[in-house]
Amino acid sequence: MKLQLRTWTWMSSILIGLGMTTLAEESKDAKPAGPRLRVRFVETRQHGDKTISSRPCVLTLHADEKPTKVFAGRQVSLTTSDKVAPTVLFKNAGVEARVSAQSLGDGRYRLDARFEDASVLPPSASATSTNHENPILQTLKGESKVTLREGETVPFASAVDPISGDLVRVDVALAAAPAPKAVAPSPSKDARLRAQFVLTRRQGERKTASRPYSVVLQAGEETTATVFSGSQLPLQVSNQGQGELPRPTIALKDVGAGAHFNAQLGGDGRYRVDLWFSDGSLASQGASPTLLAFESEARLFMQLGETVTVGSVVDPQTGDVVEVDLTIEAVK
Repeated sequence: MKLQLRTWTWMSSILIGLGMTTLAEESKDAKPAGPRLRVRFVETRQHGDKTISSRPCVLTLHADEKPTKVFAGRQVSLTTSDKVAPTVLFKNAGVEARVSAQSLGDGRYRLDARFEDASVLPPSASATSTNHENPILQTLKGESKVTLREGETVPFASAVDPISGDLVRVDVALAAAPAPKAVAPSPSKDARLRAQFVLTRRQGERKTASRPYSVVLQAGEETTATVFSGSQLPLQVSNQGQGELPRPTIALKDVGAGAHFNAQLGGDGRYRVDLWFSDGSLASQGASPTLLAFESEARLFMQLGETVTVGSVVDPQTGDVVEVDLTIEAVK
């Protein structure tokens, strides 16, 4: 028996929780979109008086809407064993940020924010561990609710790395993001809409990769579309049906680029866009496979012809600046 897993498994759980019924109910009770904002995290490492690194992570979101998320780094395999067979799971190890904003008036917003930076300890650092199979992760994470004004930057979290002795500090900044003015909606219900995603990687000023993906859907109705391109990684897992004993089987994990896109035309002429995007590649094979991964999730309100940078983050594994731009346009 073969099971199917997705590289964007975080996306699947959200879709199951929401369901199409929930999306339909939301469209009936549509409310005006909150202001478009940009939240910027900056993680700085210092050793004494010397700054070792400073890495930004930027997310675009609307106030009073769902959280926006972004991740860049590796997905490392973890193996668990039972009486039947080992099961392989994957854990994010990299930079991950999640934030939502509540409008308070007078240019103030209450941010519900979470930031995490995890990395795999080298073998020398974990040589004394009794865990011979699974990697050991070193993690810095912070979660809090803070109130900021547009243009304000505040300290978010700080800690001392117990291995290197580095002081790690995370600051968070809030800014208004430019957005086009609302226009009257198109009268055509038969128009087609193209959503195009472009993932770009940069090293300094040099562009190292630019990969476009697109999907077409109907513009005048609430529609969901998906696109995926990549390979499938076979993994051994245990499967247990109702009233059955666990038995070993093979699961196929998608490794590549995939997107799930839901669009609903609003009364102000903008589209409410729910987006889940993932891009991954196989970094190592064997008993403990590792993936290079980028993931993004957002809800945006956009005009036809508009391009929005959904998220931008520094990949801690490669040093690349990774960002995803979304454009929606009419298809003739």
